[in-house]
Amino acid sequence: MKCTAFIPLMLNTDDRYVLIIGGGNVGLRKATKLLETGCKITVVSERFVEGFRHLNARLIERKIERPEDIMDLFAESSMTVIALDDRNLAETIAAYCSSNRILYNRVDVIDSPIIFPAFIKKDDLVISVSTSGASPSLASYVLSRISVNIDVYARAAKVLGAFRKRILDMTQEEKKDLFESILNNDEFWQTVETGSLRDAFIYISRIIEKSDMHERVGEGRHEAETQ
Repeated sequence: MKCTAFIPLMLNTDDRYVLIIGGGNVGLRKATKLLETGCKITVVSERFVEGFRHLNARLIERKIERPEDIMDLFAESSMTVIALDDRNLAETIAAYCSSNRILYNRVDVIDSPIIFPAFIKKDDLVISVSTSGASPSLASYVLSRISVNIDVYARAAKVLGAFRKRILDMTQEEKKDLFESILNNDEFWQTVETGSLRDAFIYISRIIEKSDMHERVGEGRHEAETQ
C-alpha cells in the first residue's frame, strides 16, 4: 500500500462554506461534526436520511449524474466532502475536483487531499489523532485514551495563555527554561487540577519573580487575574 504523506494543520472554520455531496448516514456524520466547528454547510443529494432535517444546514435536493450538475455549488464552497454510495460517481467527482484544484475529502478512500482526524475541543485546547485514513476507529480509540484529562489541560492552557503576550520578547532558551520549571512542577498541576486558577496565576508569577525576567513580564499577573 502506498504511504500518503500528510501534515496536520489547524484551519479557521468560522463561516467557512463546505459542500457535502451525499445525503446518507456518512454525510450526516460529517455535516454534524463540521457544524460544531462553525462551518456553513450545504448538502446536495437526491435523497436525505431523516437526521438532516434537524441540522442547521442548507439542503439541496438535486439528482447528480456528473460534476457539471453541481458546478454552481463548487463555486461557492472552499472545500468539498464526497460522501456517495456510488463509487464510480465519487471517482468522477474526485477527478473533477483534482483537475480544478478544489480541496476535497472523499470518505471511501484513504488518500484524499484532505482527511478529517478524530478530535476533541475544550476551550482553546484541541487534541486530534489521525491514522492517515488507515483506521478511523483506532484514531477515535486513541483519542479517548489521551483526552481523559482534557479539562485539566484546558485550564492549564488558559492560565499559560494569559502570560503569553508578556513573554514574547524572551529568547527561546529563556522560554524553554520558564515553561520547564512550570510544567514539571507538581504544585502547578495541583492548583490547576483543583480548579484554582487564581492560585495557578500566582504560582506562575512567583516562578517569574525568581528569574531575571521579572521586569519583562511583571504585568502578566495582573492581566491574568483580571480574566
